[in-house]
Amino acid sequence: MAAVVVYPLIYTVGLSLFDVNLLQLARARFVALGGRVVDSSPMYGRAEEVIGGIAAKLHLRNALFLATKVWTTGKEQGIASMER
Repeated sequence: MAAVVVYPLIYTVGLSLFDVNLLQLARARFVALGGRVVDSSPMYGRAEEVIGGIAAKLHLRNALFLATKVWTTGKEQGIASMER
């Protein structure tokens, strides 16, 4: 199996409908080529929301391994961040 390297896509609050449509095409192609791991972070703006929405709309959720990071201090804040 060949390794697939994907450079990070940083999603920002000001995504236009065109940008979201383009990202949907890119995500579908990513999965079609064997991509499975999507790494995200709250530090990437709306990345988690956008990726989750695209995965749901394209019925790709079960094909993806979604990873994120917790950018906070303290146990309670970390748990609250993960529950969002």
